[in-house]
Amino acid sequence: MLRDEILAKVPPGVRSGRDAQAIADVLSVGRTRIVSRTVTERDILAEYADGPIAGDAVLRKIEAFSESAHPLASVVRRAVGWLTPGVGIDIGHASTRALIDQLAAGGVITTDEAGKLEALAVIPDPVSELDVRRAIWSDDGTYTV
Repeated sequence: MLRDEILAKVPPGVRSGRDAQAIADVLSVGRTRIVSRTVTERDILAEYADGPIAGDAVLRKIEAFSESAHPLASVVRRAVGWLTPGVGIDIGHASTRALIDQLAAGGVITTDEAGKLEALAVIPDPVSELDVRRAIWSDDGTYTV
């Protein structure tokens, strides 16, 4: 519940100001959510946090693993095929993220590289001023936090 989050995360000095936007601003810092996002290798090269050369290095590691005899390789091979332009893979889907995590756990890519791939489906998720107003003011106009 948003009211509980306000009480837990917003300093009393900010709450006492009764400024819904100030409270929303405090709550919004670092707040994100995972979304469905279809990406191709082009997206990874263009948007990977460390740039296209690092993005290409991660793709090459994954492609090399997909050609190995490891039991997971055939699944990865399919996923690599979906990275082609015009097709794409949903980097925000739980199963895709689990596969990326498995690749990191198995040492195919680093946990940092996995995080940067998964970050392609993470967007800011700010709290709105209106939602804060609804949480801190009762219907009769009483301030509740």
